[in-house]
Amino acid sequence: MPIPHNRALLDEGMLALESQIEDEWADASASSPAPNGSPVTLVLSYPHWRSGTLPLTGRLTHLFPTAQTTDRVRFSFVDGENGQEIPGWVVRGGRYVFGLEAWYADRKVGPGSYIDLRQSGQPGVIAIQARPFRSRRGEWLRTVSANADNFSFEVTRYPVFCEFDELAAIGVPNPAAVDELAQRLKRLPLEQLLDQIFQGLAVLSLQRAVHSITLYSVVNLFRRVPPAPMQAVLASGAQYVALGDNYWSYRGDF
Repeated sequence: MPIPHNRALLDEGMLALESQIEDEWADASASSPAPNGSPVTLVLSYPHWRSGTLPLTGRLTHLFPTAQTTDRVRFSFVDGENGQEIPGWVVRGGRYVFGLEAWYADRKVGPGSYIDLRQSGQPGVIAIQARPFRSRRGEWLRTVSANADNFSFEVTRYPVFCEFDELAAIGVPNPAAVDELAQRLKRLPLEQLLDQIFQGLAVLSLQRAVHSITLYSVVNLFRRVPPAPMQAVLASGAQYVALGDNYWSYRGDF
């Protein structure tokens, strides 16, 4: 559902961030299509990881087939590492591409992982690849814990198998618990949800600073929110202080 917000609150840095994040419900002008034939790298968000999908954004539209009379278009992915073919569907009305749930599990990708996409040279076939990453002891990563009533964050060693964006990556040991809590938080105003998440993340940093990409990644654990409405809340909230480079701190104690 659209989230009312005042785009006039977004400065140049916020608009640039909106175009950087691959969100299919961002403003249509936020990202322009990549040149035909150009490979695209995106950072996988939790909602798409959880549902086995990819966002159909302006930068990705040239890769996938389209149609004028049907909402769903059948095509194939091919794994760039082993050549496995995976059936996929473009869902034009929903602005997403479907069919990757099993592949995500096989490749052990997670929220924040890099996904590389390119045209394979065969009509209707898109090459997809994760970037293998081997860490014997796991990486220090933000992780979320959830129960029936609340959530919390900590930085801990977490198993990682693919290269990831350090700002966006989040460990989710129990996705079912996160999804259950998200249902309970549906009626919570975005401002209150954002405030709770910001405070939980800020204590993980000595500077008590949170980057907008990190905040976007974590907010989307619990509610589907594009970058602009989230950034408008930051810009209008007296408790948030802009530090530059899309970092924010919290005014006062918590």
